[in-house]
Amino acid sequence: MKKMVDVIALERELENRLDVLNADTVFLQTDKAHSKINSLIERLHVVQYIKKHLVVIEWLMGNETITRKRLLNQDEV
Repeated sequence: MKKMVDVIALERELENRLDVLNADTVFLQTDKAHSKINSLIERLHVVQYIKKHLVVIEWLMGNETITRKRLLNQDEV
């Protein structure tokens, strides 16, 4: 499972890529530009969701150090 630093790095890279593509007037004039940008935006939203809920996702993937009790503890949320 990827760690938080990897998720943050991917989020930053997606944001940078979107900034570059949105500023590229030649790219924006191509037929599939908006489709590709929308796909990257969807990926960015998924990465942001993963970033927000990484502890729960790690628990689902079988991380033995994360328990249901820990997930329910309001002090750790």
